[in-house]
Amino acid sequence: MYLETHDHMNVIRELSEKHIGQLHALYQDEWWTRGRSFEDTKQCVLGSQICIGITSENDDLIGFVRVLTDFTFKALIFDVIVPHSERGKGLGNKLLSLVKNHERLKSVRHLELYCLPEMFCVLRKTRIFRQRGRNKTYEACKCITWQSSGTAQALRF
Repeated sequence: MYLETHDHMNVIRELSEKHIGQLHALYQDEWWTRGRSFEDTKQCVLGSQICIGITSENDDLIGFVRVLTDFTFKALIFDVIVPHSERGKGLGNKLLSLVKNHERLKSVRHLELYCLPEMFCVLRKTRIFRQRGRNKTYEACKCITWQSSGTAQALRF
């Protein structure tokens, strides 16, 4: 398992079976992921090009994000998730920062994250994503509206 330490947090780039089980438990706590089976969770992790987790000192998963990408034009950010007990500590921001600075995503032109309108405001204030080059779109104030159910917006970074 690939492990690195950032700001007293352990960052993992591969999830063990234990971490996949903990991710599955986190999924059951959120309306947008509730009902996913363990097998679906495992396939989801295995089918994503990039997965980043944050673990506690006890090696428990306390943050997760995954990315689907072509490594050139688009990278779609999915499942930014932090347990309720760990929220308010900046872990979500840390996860997004790790995505933004990921070595394999440096040449991607657009990073996109779909979220509810109330999260759009929170994410926009973080200003984690800023323009990094002439042909890149990463600035948080650039956004598009996405409506499949009429309740979601897209941040185009």
